[in-house]
Amino acid sequence: MQSALHLSTATILPFMPRRGVENRLTAQDRIDALVWESTVDPASCGRMIIHHRQHNDDPEIGDFISIYRQNSSWATWGVARRGAVVSLWRCATGADLGEFATVREALATISITPQLSSQAQA
Repeated sequence: MQSALHLSTATILPFMPRRGVENRLTAQDRIDALVWESTVDPASCGRMIIHHRQHNDDPEIGDFISIYRQNSSWATWGVARRGAVVSLWRCATGADLGEFATVREALATISITPQLSSQAQA
């Protein structure tokens, strides 16, 4: 057995795990989003959903926040962490509204005013 150990030589190549994209919302991000939601007029912001990355999602897709206007089926704004920055965008157009240091800063830039229904506008 000892002779077999002396005869074999091997080079061990360490394979470093691929570092994932830092795209998970932090606990502070979630707290800031929930505090913001509690301060917004319910007639303006219908709901906010925090989406968590699922194990079978594309690794590039992380957690994100969808913000819906009252009575809207589609999200109006999206917020996601990309490393050290938080991105904000308009969902309908995909327009990038900026990169911010915190979720609180990103959400502060959203201008939410109540939308009048078509009956109220007439």
